[in-house]
Amino acid sequence: VMPALTVLLSFQRALLVSFRSTGFITGATVMEVAGIVATLAVAITGLGSVGAVAAAAALMIGRLGANTYLALPLRRMLREALRRMPPEASALPGEG
Repeated sequence: VMPALTVLLSFQRALLVSFRSTGFITGATVMEVAGIVATLAVAITGLGSVGAVAAAAALMIGRLGANTYLALPLRRMLREALRRMPPEASALPGEG
């Protein structure tokens, strides 16, 4: 699961950089770090988890939070980019 979340996050960030909208990347990074810290605190002190297990869960939850944070703004930007695209540019090769 972690490699897939990492690839997705990298892809989302690359698209946002290409749209010149890096403020969302900063927000996603803050969300990721906050999720990691909060999950570690709860898992270690509240649940008594072992450090390695708590760290793995915290990394996954933090990464999932960053992916979720970027999903909506990225969807809006992609929709707007497709709307601006001329109709002939959106046709698949061999069509039309």
